[in-house]
Amino acid sequence: MLYIMLSVLLVIADQIIKFFTVKYLAPSGSVVILKNILSLTYVENRGAAFGILQDGRWFFIIVTIVILSVLTYYLKRHQGRGRLFNFSISLIYAGAIGNFIDRLFKGYVVDMIHATFIDFPVFNFADSLIVVGVILLYVYILFFDREKEVVNNERD
Repeated sequence: MLYIMLSVLLVIADQIIKFFTVKYLAPSGSVVILKNILSLTYVENRGAAFGILQDGRWFFIIVTIVILSVLTYYLKRHQGRGRLFNFSISLIYAGAIGNFIDRLFKGYVVDMIHATFIDFPVFNFADSLIVVGVILLYVYILFFDREKEVVNNERD
């Protein structure tokens, strides 16, 4: 229940950030936060990461529904795997839902964070949740997944 509440709070935070981005940043387009390091830049992303598959709205909606369904099934099947596992899934879930809401109701995802020091593509809070969640899930799988140890021991 705690992780569901975390996901809900993160989705709400994502939508609030995007609301203020549209309201205050869209008219100006871009605001420098730290010169040559970080800017806030309004972008309507109709694709996926790095703008690939532009105008694939329905494809991404269907893929998101499938991914969320798989995550829900996996969470129910593997309850009690630990805090890191649950936390990482909660982040991925929240990020996916945050961007899903944009695609469903706006037809695009609102992006605003621009790491100008490496000229990285503009992204948003939900994208960050997904990336951090996936990294933490990899850490969990590599270093803490006891089920992996059981499978490996059964092979020996």
